[in-house]
Amino acid sequence: MQRSFSRLISRFVQLTALAAGLAAATTSEANAAEPAKPSVVIQMMSATCPVLVGQLTGRPEMATILKARPVDVASVCTCASLAMNADAKLKARFVGDSPAALSDERVKAYLMVRLFSSVFSCLTPELDASLKATPLD
Repeated sequence: MQRSFSRLISRFVQLTALAAGLAAATTSEANAAEPAKPSVVIQMMSATCPVLVGQLTGRPEMATILKARPVDVASVCTCASLAMNADAKLKARFVGDSPAALSDERVKAYLMVRLFSSVFSCLTPELDASLKATPLD
């Protein structure tokens, strides 16, 4: 599992760097006048969510409980995306999707911790519902 998370984190960093580069290449003055949208970086974080949820809930130890009521991955990821989009620090840091914003290790770490925090807090009610639906006798 440690290796899976390491690969996920590595892939996430690669995707965020790519997204920031693409966004910087396509940003124009017209975009500056548009209402604020979630940054490409935050969208990429959201795209990582289903993989992370799958790795967490795909564990063999959880299969028996999740048979009674599977986790709604779409619901968890929608919730996590909303939480990430609401993060004022991320909004301020990624205005215009500047690639320079990803050069700071603290920013990368913040992104990962925000992703994990958002996913875990949104996954908990789903897991609690699965537990509630599972008889122990």
